[in-house]
Amino acid sequence: MRALKATVAVVALLLVASCSGEDDAAGPEASGPTSWDITAVDGIDGATRESVDGIGIDVPADFEGDPRQVDGTTSQLVLMREGEERSEVNLTVTREDDLTDDAVTAAAGTAFAQLGATGSASDLEQVPLRWEGFGNAIAVRGVLTLEDGTERDVEYVTTRDPDGTRLVAVWTEAPRGELEGSTAQEVLRSVRVDG
Repeated sequence: MRALKATVAVVALLLVASCSGEDDAAGPEASGPTSWDITAVDGIDGATRESVDGIGIDVPADFEGDPRQVDGTTSQLVLMREGEERSEVNLTVTREDDLTDDAVTAAAGTAFAQLGATGSASDLEQVPLRWEGFGNAIAVRGVLTLEDGTERDVEYVTTRDPDGTRLVAVWTEAPRGELEGSTAQEVLRSVRVDG
């Protein structure tokens, strides 16, 4: 499935040259399923609206959006705060026909496995949720340890558009303990189908 290949490519892109390569780092630990919701925001003050294959996202005033083409069916927008070396938000959209909730589950499982295999991610969990405007989604959450030892809270949310033609994934991260209520999470809540 192209969506799974794209997920692997995107997660690899997010981790390249940014994570510790230690083999003894903790691997993934599945937790019991819990559920929570992503409630859409109408807009972020001072932000500009950008789109990736019809999926829109607000780019805050102090961020820059860098569009990338991962492959023939996968597009990405990398959002970086001005002056920072790591992105805080990445929106990835993969075109594929007849996507079902099973495809979302499979893509999230691939992201979970790939993050766990890096040796740089710990406390990983998969969390089912509902995303307003999209429906069923799965978040892969955990802690990422960078090469310099810095820890980042990360979340990779995967869903599909209501028509089942686009797999949508959003990576967010923030310093350890700061993801909840962060600008990155507010940007995640701005993602919706614009066309």
